[in-house]
Amino acid sequence: MCDVLAAWRREAGAENPLESLKAEPQIISACLYTREGKLLAGYVRADKQHLFRPPQPPTDRSAFESDCLKLFHQIMLDGQPIGTIYLESDSREMDSRLRRCLGIVILVTLGSSILALLVSTRVQRAISRPILHLVAAARSFFVGNNVAVPRGKAKPR
Repeated sequence: MCDVLAAWRREAGAENPLESLKAEPQIISACLYTREGKLLAGYVRADKQHLFRPPQPPTDRSAFESDCLKLFHQIMLDGQPIGTIYLESDSREMDSRLRRCLGIVILVTLGSSILALLVSTRVQRAISRPILHLVAAARSFFVGNNVAVPRGKAKPR
């Protein structure tokens, strides 16, 4: 593992391979461990540096804990484990996206429901108006023995 890290340092010209995580504001902390569990490199977001203690690396594991995702993952090279990486990510951004998506779904559902109500009201009028005329004609025939068709003339055959 140290040979891999040394080669990376020569290529990238950097001391800490995790420093590039500064560009990812949702990453709270990260650690890179050797195969034996020794801390090789670490990164902690500036606002969390006073609270952070590197955790001991278990086998592959991920869990949501108090508004963050904690992930341990083995690093493999040619089928052999050479170390473990630990990432702790803030889930507030994910929660914010989820709320936005939920709001969009609610708005689309509400809009489509209103549109369906308007269309169904129009279709209902077009269908029920002739039926109501027939009901009125039948009622006037049975009640008053009136054979005249209300609101219009009977068409000759």
